[in-house]
This record gives sequence, C-alpha cells and structure tokens, in this order.
Amino acid sequence: MSYLISVSDVLTYAGDGVRKFVEGEAVADANHIMYMGITLESFSKIELLSLCVKSSDLFGAPHELLLNISRDKDGNKSLLCKCSCIAGSPTCKHIIGSLTYLMRNEKKNIENATCTDVKQKWGKLKKDVKAMYSYVPMKKHCHGKQKDSSRVRQMITIDIKEFAFNLMVTDHPGSLLSLSLNGLPNRPEAPFPLEDPDEFLDAKQCRSILSAPICLEMTEDSALYSRVIDGSEQVITFGSLSEAEKSWYQSNVAVTLESAVDLCMKTKSQSGRIWKAARRKRMTGANAYKYITPLRYPGKVVNWNDKVHKQLQDTFKGNANTNHGIRMEPIARAKYAEISGFTVTKTGSLVNPNLPWLLTSLDGIVLGSHTIEIKCPVDGKSKTVDEIIGTLSYIETSESGIYSLKKKHTYYCQVQLGMFVSNLKYCDFIIYSSYENGCGVIRVPYDEDVMREYLKSLQYVYFCHMLKVLVAADLVSDDVKSCDASPRKALGDVTNK
Repeated sequence: MSYLISVSDVLTYAGDGVRKFVEGEAVADANHIMYMGITLESFSKIELLSLCVKSSDLFGAPHELLLNISRDKDGNKSLLCKCSCIAGSPTCKHIIGSLTYLMRNEKKNIENATCTDVKQKWGKLKKDVKAMYSYVPMKKHCHGKQKDSSRVRQMITIDIKEFAFNLMVTDHPGSLLSLSLNGLPNRPEAPFPLEDPDEFLDAKQCRSILSAPICLEMTEDSALYSRVIDGSEQVITFGSLSEAEKSWYQSNVAVTLESAVDLCMKTKSQSGRIWKAARRKRMTGANAYKYITPLRYPGKVVNWNDKVHKQLQDTFKGNANTNHGIRMEPIARAKYAEISGFTVTKTGSLVNPNLPWLLTSLDGIVLGSHTIEIKCPVDGKSKTVDEIIGTLSYIETSESGIYSLKKKHTYYCQVQLGMFVSNLKYCDFIIYSSYENGCGVIRVPYDEDVMREYLKSLQYVYFCHMLKVLVAADLVSDDVKSCDASPRKALGDVTNK
C-alpha cells in the first residue's frame, strides 16, 4: 500500500490539542471531503486540491483547500496547508479532515487533476451533497405521526387545570409564572448611581508616566531571550533578527515618547480602530497569560504559529457577562472613588517607548499611587459582594479568611503588567455588586520576581514567534504607525524594573 502521508506526519504538522483532531475526523467521517485531486507532482513536492462541504451552506460553493507535501533529500516530509474558510487557521477542521482523508486513501485512489477540472467537478458533486442532505417531510419521520389526542383532552377538566395553576403559583413562589404574576421579591433600593469621574490623563501626566526608566537600553548584542535547549544555552540577539523583522518592528511597533503620548490621547475610549490596531501588534494584559501558560510545561510541543493566528483572529464580541461588566464599570469606578476618597483618572492605551511591544489599558489610575482593575460579576445583579466574592474562580481564601487574587490566573498577569508599564507599586482590584451598589477591594502588590519571569516568557514568544506572524501578515495601521524610535533602544532589558 502507498499512502501520501502518515499519522506522524499530521501530528508533527498540527501540533498539540485534541479538539482540532476530533472536529477534523468528524468532517472526514461525515463524507464532507467531496473531492481530492493531485494538481502537481515532482520528486520533492506534491500539491493537492481538496473540496470540502460548507456546514453553514451545504449547497453553496465549497471550501477550497491547497495541500502541499514536500520531501527533503533525506526523505523527511513537511506539510503546508491553506483553506479558504473564514477561520484562516493552518490547522482548521477542514484541513485536518482533508489530511485524515489522505491517510485513509491510497495514492492510487487519488486522481490527477488541474484546478479547473476540480472546480468544474463541483457542479456534479453538488448533486451528491443534496442526496446526502435531502429534505424529508415531517410526516415521514417517526415522531411526526399524529396521534389521537381527543381522549387526553377530555380527561383534563377545568378543576385539574385550576389545581395545576394554583400549585405552580402558590406552592412555588420562585417559579417564573409566579414571579411574572406577583413581581420580583423586594430588595434593598440601591442609591442613585454616581457619575463616572470625567478625569482623563492629560498629555503632561501621560508623558510623566511613560518616560519612567523601566528598562536598560539595548545594543545589537543584547539578548532577546536565553533558553537552555538540549543541554546548551541558546541566545537570540536583536541583531540576529531578519532585516524584514527589524524594519517592520521599527516602522510599526517602536514609538517615541511623543507618539506614545499621542496614542494614549487618541484611545481614551478604549475602543475603536486605532485602539484595536495598537493592541493587535503587541502583547497586552488581555492576551499575555495565554502565551505564558504553555511555557510552564517543559518539553510540551506548542504550535506557536497556530496559537498566534488564533489570538490575532479572535472574533469574540462579548456575552452577557462582558456586556454587564461594560455597563457597570463606570458606576463601579465612581463608587470606588466615593468610598476611598481617591481621585481616579481614566487612561487610554499605555505603551512605554522602552518596551513598545507591551501595551496596557487600565480601568483607572490614581496618579503617583496605584492602578485599579474593575470586575463586575453578573451574579452581582442579585447578590452582595460578600455573597459572591468567595465563589469567584480567580479569588482564593487563606486559612485566616483573607481574600487574595490567584497568582495562576490571567487577571493576576493583567494587573502586574499594568503596574509594570505604569511604574506603580500596587493595584486595587475592585469587585462590584450592582445589587447593593457596593464594592470590595483586594490590594495586589507589585511582584517583581513574577513580573521578571513573565517578561522573559513574553519576550521569547513575541520576538521568536509573534513578530514573524505579524511581519508575514503585515498588520499595519497608518493611524498608529510610529517612525523615529530606535528599535535597539525600544526593546529593552527585562531584568530591571
């Protein structure tokens, strides 16, 4: 038997993660790979074109996939795959499904074809799809057969209906029917919400924060990262990056102090095109921990290209929890300012020119003192802070009953990065309940040792993986492009705060 690829070839290409293989195998098992043809074949390379049914549009144009199988002089195979689906991932379920199809079918069963031939075949293949998913009237399904319900209707008397109705309303006051008839139970009336403080960083204040010397200047020979691999230390310097990477970094990431201040002033709303573009090309408090976690497991194989692509193409637009948090954040900030007596100032995106590949967007800052981070759990709509704080996954309780933020959680990394960039020593982590218009505050100190380890990991991922993807994708935004900062100075040394 002669197969083009093996299981080990697919595992090497796709990397870790079970879900992609489960979903890809499901695509193959459903016979959604409608066609596979060889479009180019030589001693060192085979190219194939595959057609996969769109689950969102069964009878529409299929996904087109290009599979490239290369072989070096030693016989080692490497795969390069591309799919036309909106996900755009090199390991999407359609690609894994097509590779599964290749593993199951011998080469002799895969015909030679041109791209034109393949596209013309879809007209005929569409009939097969319609045959697989033909419409069947409901009456032909076993559960669609009508039954005589007249006897049942006769048995349900008016007395029975009234009894059932009273049972749901009287004996179950918490039922939806009872609540809709009698109204929600009384709850303490929350004070009228205070207005969100309309204090923003001005240019002078922003310049003062971002000019803080958080790192040492870098030279061509300074190490971007240093790791022990196979018993020997591997060191990558800025000078060893490709010219394309250096040039792209200098043009799109590196910032002067004035351009950093300008970015902060233009992103006060923490939304919009400029804000998104600035975050897209940098490590942020929201995505940093997702890159750090895999490095905690030595020997774990990580498909960084796939991981970075997923982060860059994240289409999450919010849910009930995030929408509640967005609505309540201004009220929570005002309440904190009222009970603490601090003047809370809002900020835009903060990027220090010495480490411009890092970005933080704070929920608020008390100038010269500390940052604030606000969380408004959706349970706070019906419970007090005391009732919900012990149930939160990111909060832990000591034996003496003291609450603290879990160190192995994305929020801990988020607040540490915020303190680092803004050069402050602690953060007030606020948990707000709209039910009582009250908030609990957990003070989180700056942890220099933890932050140093964070930066080593983030620096490795950014310059050895994320930057390569950014350069290839050329994610450039003219609105936030900076021009005259030296990339050598901008990279910095993460060993000092």
